[in-house]
Amino acid sequence: MIMKSKIFLGMMVSIALTSCADNFDRYFDGGNPEKVGYEYLNEYQPLKEYVDRAKYPNFLLGGGVSAEEYNKGGLFYALANTNFDEIVTGNAMKYASIVDDNGAMNFATVEDFVNNATEAGMNIYGHTLAWHAQQRPNYLNMLIADYPDPNWVPEDGKNTNYIHYDCGDPGANSWDKQATYTLPEGNEMKQDENYILKVDIRAAQAGAVGLWPIWANSENRDQWGNSADVQYLEEKNVTTDWATYTWSFKTLFPHDKLQFVFGKMGGFVDFDNLTLTVAGSDEELIDNGNFEKASTKGWGANRGGPQFEVKQDGETRAATRADIKFPEFPFYTDVLVNGDLKTDDNSCFTTRTFGAGGDVHSVIEGGKLVVPGAPRDGTDWDNQFFITAPNHIFPAGEKTRVTFDYMADHDATGQTQCHAMPGGYIHWGAIVM
Repeated sequence: MIMKSKIFLGMMVSIALTSCADNFDRYFDGGNPEKVGYEYLNEYQPLKEYVDRAKYPNFLLGGGVSAEEYNKGGLFYALANTNFDEIVTGNAMKYASIVDDNGAMNFATVEDFVNNATEAGMNIYGHTLAWHAQQRPNYLNMLIADYPDPNWVPEDGKNTNYIHYDCGDPGANSWDKQATYTLPEGNEMKQDENYILKVDIRAAQAGAVGLWPIWANSENRDQWGNSADVQYLEEKNVTTDWATYTWSFKTLFPHDKLQFVFGKMGGFVDFDNLTLTVAGSDEELIDNGNFEKASTKGWGANRGGPQFEVKQDGETRAATRADIKFPEFPFYTDVLVNGDLKTDDNSCFTTRTFGAGGDVHSVIEGGKLVVPGAPRDGTDWDNQFFITAPNHIFPAGEKTRVTFDYMADHDATGQTQCHAMPGGYIHWGAIVM
């Protein structure tokens, strides 16, 4: 312990006596202190030189430093590089130092620190990604501002949860807005069986809600790639007050999904206390139909359809932690070659123009991708631009994001498609907005 104490004292004295030269020299002669008796400190070497490297070849002597001071490149920088094998920032890598009160991230200090330490030949030890202190409560509380306590229970002890679908403006067709429920595995309906479905519904305005059970996994598909095995049941006229509606029907197909359609209604439509049983049986086929668990498991909407969530009467929101939708962060891997267009490699970009006689690679000019288009009054696919990833296979279920900036020399419209390769058509909806 005495030896460690003397080494530390030697370090402190060195700080006081060493000049702040641009090029640090640990053998710089700073003169003698006014008070004699400390000459023995000159005998000490930098701390890391006291490590027995032969006996402990993998031992690293580390020190915590201020990233801001280290980045200045002065005495602090030289002292850290001289005495330690590796360094870690005191705070610069912590959450509150990188994220501001609005959620914006700034890695400038950390990037400078990493670059400076790397150039000096220093090892860098990481820091905590999350811990109990140094948070940004203003931003974090803002994320969950409309999520009250998920354990909230009304005073009378009764469950008041329901699922809420935000319709927006009225649509032109009944199928424009749908609430869907996928039956749990093993609870699918059987063909030629009598079923009874009951559900409580209320809406922002009076209107019609229909029920279309569907065999979603059927191999019988329509021209849009959807199941053609749909059973169209009658519509019910709903009001702004809760009421129970019943559909009794004999199945035409072995349905595995329920579709409630209300595309011509605006505002919202709420559902609660959903039950589905075989006629004459009390065996329930719906899981959590009264939303006692504040979960949307099994529920969905049509492509581009209404947003939905579980709510409580008297509360803005009832949710479990699993229901909270946090912002997406860019944890994606770029699978394109030269996607930033910094070189002339155009191998991932193919153009097909009417009358041009086959596919050609799009031209990169001045850091921009130029896609020619022949004027046509025909079909949308007369002019086509393909983005391909020849070194990547997209497995089923993989989440993919495509982003790019674009402009045209005049107003125009377009659509997206999914191809196995240019010309190998798969589906008309490559990107679902």
